[in-house]
Order: sequence, then structure tokens, then C-alpha cells
Amino acid sequence: MYLEFKRQTRAGMKQMMLSTLPLYERTERFRIYEHHTLPGLFQTVAYTRAMLEFWFNFLEIKNDIDEAVAAKMARQSVLYEPAKRSPSCLKKRRSIPATVMPRPWLVSLTGSSH
Repeated sequence: MYLEFKRQTRAGMKQMMLSTLPLYERTERFRIYEHHTLPGLFQTVAYTRAMLEFWFNFLEIKNDIDEAVAAKMARQSVLYEPAKRSPSCLKKRRSIPATVMPRPWLVSLTGSSH
């Protein structure tokens, strides 16, 4: 799996981020559960950048972080299409820094201040 991921990202991550866009556009109902990281559809620019910086360093691949972040943010447009549904379960994780996951954004996402 690691070798496949490294092969897919050899030329940078922008193309990998864009490769799933047609699937996202065809999907009518997203069922998302993530126990460790924030699902990509809900990530902020800062969170995405922090996650990708780790992978660029770890995989030692071409750094196209600005393009990859923009591509990943473009995928979020499916959340705002009226025909789409995305029931999700987000498990609270204490180790997400506030600078990466601002509290006002999380409150707007969940509708709860607790």
C-alpha cells in the first residue's frame, strides 16, 4: 500500500487530489467515519496544508502543496450541492492544534459549542 501511494504521488499530490473529483461529483450520499484525522471534505486550508506537509516530507516527493491544497478544497464544493447528503461521524480528538482547527469553524460545523 505504501509503495502504491508513493507511486501515485510521484509527480506531486495535485493530480491525486483531482483524480477523485469525478467520483465525488457522481456520489449522492457520502457516509463518512474517521477516527483519527478530520475527513478531507471537512478540512480547513490550514489543516490540509499541515497534513500534506507531513506527507511531502515523508514520501520525499515533488512539493506542489499550493496546487494540492487548492485541489483538495475544490473537492469540498460537493458538500454544498442540494442533492448531496453527507451524514458523518466525527470523533473528537484532543491533539488537533487550535491553529489548525479553529474553534469557531468547528462550532459552525457541529452547531455545538461543547
